[in-house]
Amino acid sequence: MSMSEDVKQFMETSLLEEYVLGVLDKQDIPTVERYIQISPEVRSCYEEMQAGMERLAKQTSIPVPPSMKGNILKSIDNDINSTTVPQTSGSMNWWGMAASFIAIGLAAWLFMIHNEKNDLNNQLEDSKNAYATLKKECDTQNQNYVLQEQQWNTLTDAQTQKFVMVGNAKAPELQVVAYQNIQKSESYLQLLSYPDLPKGKCLKIWADVDGKMIPLDVVPTQPGSIVALPYKKNSTSLNITIESSPTVDHPDVSQLVANVII
Repeated sequence: MSMSEDVKQFMETSLLEEYVLGVLDKQDIPTVERYIQISPEVRSCYEEMQAGMERLAKQTSIPVPPSMKGNILKSIDNDINSTTVPQTSGSMNWWGMAASFIAIGLAAWLFMIHNEKNDLNNQLEDSKNAYATLKKECDTQNQNYVLQEQQWNTLTDAQTQKFVMVGNAKAPELQVVAYQNIQKSESYLQLLSYPDLPKGKCLKIWADVDGKMIPLDVVPTQPGSIVALPYKKNSTSLNITIESSPTVDHPDVSQLVANVII
């Protein structure tokens, strides 16, 4: 599961590394501890850093000399009788600084690895989504190709009948061609030219079946368009009317603009 935007912004800061190293400002500690509790990603990164710090401590630990206890007690006595602050040896300072630099470097490395892991997961998820989208587009194109091939085979079939329909005075610019193949039970309509109609009006084609007008489809508006029509076995004519809505189920016969006997 990908990180929320809030957690992602937190992980881009150095608060978690500073918390692990013990150098974080006191006012920021509750914020870090809250993210460790509520976010599995932050908690996982924190545990990785903790484990790394423990390994580093074991690898860089320095054995305590036997005389250390006596020196410490002597130093305490000196502190009581003197205002001078004892200085740590140069060797111990060097080792402490080295350990700090190594710890910071390790924390930064662990943080980088964690971010790279999340980036790879996000890239993998993006790749999966892109592949799914591409596959869907390919499937759609394949389906369209199959339909176009079927359509072409029907239109060029010797058994396919062709009917030219020209608009009357109500729509003189209208020109369409209807195709019907009885053997394949397929029908198509091709628009050659479309008339200027009043705003909100459309053309609808109907089949006359046993004296009843059956709606087939809305005539396309783009010249050259070919649409498949429902095949009506017993239809005796095709009719085109001007309608106020593409969803009407009864034709306005007063607005008949073209028809043909089939």
